[in-house]
Amino acid sequence: MREIYQSAHLVVTLDEEHKIVRRQRTRAGYESTYEIQVAYQALLDACEHLHRPEYMLLADLRLAPPRNDPAFEQVVSRYYDRLYGGFRKIAILVQTEAGRLQMMRLATPSVAGRMRAFTSESAALEYLLRPGSGQPPGGRGPAPRSS
Repeated sequence: MREIYQSAHLVVTLDEEHKIVRRQRTRAGYESTYEIQVAYQALLDACEHLHRPEYMLLADLRLAPPRNDPAFEQVVSRYYDRLYGGFRKIAILVQTEAGRLQMMRLATPSVAGRMRAFTSESAALEYLLRPGSGQPPGGRGPAPRSS
């Protein structure tokens, strides 16, 4: 496993053997919606080289401070396809059942069929590594950037 990106909010590692990109949220909170946008864009820029259809994504959000305010969800929804699009399968790890429901509610149609949310890391990894489910989507993966 090798680290490909680190910031105050996110750490991204790559497991080439299992073809898993692990994006782990830190405990650091976002001070503003602008800070969220800057963090997400830096993450996207750092991971641009990944050919997403070759990989599965494990997004571990368990350490993130809980947030479901409208301003936060509006910003997240603008980045959702670019953060999650293109991966063969997506497993989201959350701390609580409420967090699992929030992630499924925010899922866009383009990723919903390949994404599952879990409160158990072993269940998330089992889903990702189970053969026969999740087909690589066409193209490079993330949606084109919008202004």
